[in-house]
Amino acid sequence: MLKRISLHGISSLNIAYIMFHIVQSKPLNLPLMIIKNMRDMTAKMNWYLPYGMVIRKIVKHFKIDTSELYIMTLKPHDIYN
Repeated sequence: MLKRISLHGISSLNIAYIMFHIVQSKPLNLPLMIIKNMRDMTAKMNWYLPYGMVIRKIVKHFKIDTSELYIMTLKPHDIYN
């Protein structure tokens, strides 16, 4: 669920943070991590949209009416500007 960096041998800080909580058996607020990561992406240019599939599942689960919203399908090259 968390964004990985492109180098396979190096873990991101988010992965290290999650691993720490698992090893220490501490509770982890994953939704907060996702929201912070999404907030951080707004400051960056040319990054892919984060967590679109997760947001869709949340909206569907809570039966939020999206009939009045304009919905468009994103292509792989679409980025957050």
